[in-house]
Amino acid sequence: MIDRYYRPNTLSEAIALLSDTAQPAIPLGGGAVVSKMRSFSGAVVDLQNLGLDYLLAEGEIIRLGASLRLQPMLLNDAISKELGDAVDHECSYNLRQQATIAGTLITADGRSPLGLSFLALNAQLTWQPDDALMAYADYLAGASKKGVLISEVRFQKPNHFVFETIGRAPYDRPVAQAALAAWADGAERLSIGGWGKAPLLAWSGPRPDNWRAIIQSKANISDQWAGGEYRSEAMISVVQSLFDRVQAEVL
Repeated sequence: MIDRYYRPNTLSEAIALLSDTAQPAIPLGGGAVVSKMRSFSGAVVDLQNLGLDYLLAEGEIIRLGASLRLQPMLLNDAISKELGDAVDHECSYNLRQQATIAGTLITADGRSPLGLSFLALNAQLTWQPDDALMAYADYLAGASKKGVLISEVRFQKPNHFVFETIGRAPYDRPVAQAALAAWADGAERLSIGGWGKAPLLAWSGPRPDNWRAIIQSKANISDQWAGGEYRSEAMISVVQSLFDRVQAEVL
């Protein structure tokens, strides 16, 4: 249970509270994550007075304050329609008013459209107190945190970004989903998901000639939502659709 509540006015105060080993404490953004932590006992540090709810477009770099809520993010002109679709699929309107970008990403599982998309975009997390950068891919892979608090999420806009999902209903949680980011030099990052604890990076770099075999091997997973054979075949169709859409944009 939550037994203490703090609402610091500066980042340094928040870091001090979260670094205090004498009392367990976790950051509180929108509360969407904390509300699900039934077993947690300790303090929460409310971040809403720290000004971390910004979205800045600086050339090709998009910077998102950790406390930015999903609905304002969705409506910002700096966010592409495709990325906006991923935000829209992440959760309901009411939850998008509450959930923050950092909270959503650090709790993302393999069925999270937003986690999938930010993995494809090669997002970077900024940890405090040292402004230490960490690739979101490394975080998903289980790398150790580089601080006590994420202050910012950033990514470089690709030339093309496309997202697609398959579920039992149009806005149901996906059983197969993929996101593709492509750059002018021909490099791609393809992430896939719809199962498991985290989305997977299928490849980063030039598109492999044996991409169908790669997708089939990674997506052949059976669970309560889909059989492995169906999922792998559906994923190949989804990825081919992404390739076709990027090609249509190029032409």
